[in-house]
Amino acid sequence: MIIKKLLIPVVSTIIGVSILFYLNYSEQSSMPALEIIFMAALVGTINGYIVNALNKKLDGWIDWKNHFGWRFITGVLSNFIIIILLSAIVISPFIFFTGSEVIGKIGANFTDLVIKFAILIFFFTIVYNTIYFSMYTYNQYAVTQINALKNDRNQLKLQYEALKSQLSPHYLFNSLNTISSLVYKDANQAENFIRNLAQTYEYVLGKNNAIFVSLQEELDFVKSYNYLLQVRFENNVHLSIDIPEVFLKSSIPPLTLQMLVENAVKHNDVTDKNPVYITVKMNKDSALVVENTKNIAENKKVSFAIGLSNIKKRYKLLSNKTVTVIDGEKFTVTLPIIEALNLKSA
Repeated sequence: MIIKKLLIPVVSTIIGVSILFYLNYSEQSSMPALEIIFMAALVGTINGYIVNALNKKLDGWIDWKNHFGWRFITGVLSNFIIIILLSAIVISPFIFFTGSEVIGKIGANFTDLVIKFAILIFFFTIVYNTIYFSMYTYNQYAVTQINALKNDRNQLKLQYEALKSQLSPHYLFNSLNTISSLVYKDANQAENFIRNLAQTYEYVLGKNNAIFVSLQEELDFVKSYNYLLQVRFENNVHLSIDIPEVFLKSSIPPLTLQMLVENAVKHNDVTDKNPVYITVKMNKDSALVVENTKNIAENKKVSFAIGLSNIKKRYKLLSNKTVTVIDGEKFTVTLPIIEALNLKSA
């Protein structure tokens, strides 16, 4: 960090003194006076800081990516004008106090020196802006790559949390209890339950590294999961799915619908008198809506925040669209449909 802070004054001072030596030797072939060297170093340093600050402002006003030509020309011209003006402002006091002595030490033909100086500065501004563009592009690329890696890591973490919730001992314990009660009551139903349970685990384990799945895949998984709920809660969980075929190939983060269906059951009192009705449908804005009735028991007054937080964070990482939640007479979650063009670029 210290090296980066020292880079501007060191480089700009070297450039300022180098231009002085070139101009001086082109006229007199001799060593310039110390006060002239000091003046050149001061001019170079001031110009370095001002030009660097100006270019950062220009980056915010004109985008390199979309307006490269305009940004490059603006950078060269503005840098050239600023350097010429600042140099004149700094050099003027030296000339005022020392008069023709300074001009004599620099060179006899002051007009030629000014022209040479202007040409050199114009050349340096072109080189500088070319280098600045290269460094700016590299930095932007590096930042993009770092952000992409952070997003990937956060996404994997969220997917791991979703996967862990589905492979929890509590979930497995309830499933095994249901199987044990069915074995002697209805062997065929027990077999179907085990088959659907295996399908849910196959989906969970198979999609644990997937960022997206098709809506069709997620709905098929939810149907298998719903069968387990139907058996476990003795047909007191009613799932209705009404999705037009045209949306079935759209994308959705895996386990999203399943987590919402699970929440509807987990946080409500599911009995013969109080069945839970869950609806998965599309609204008029072509967004996916998951809605369930509410009958929250006293011993189930827990927050929906964990599952919903996981879903919201995954959508935030993957899309520019947001998840909306309405906790009213019914509990409603609206999930935006994600198409390939709407995905955040890595």
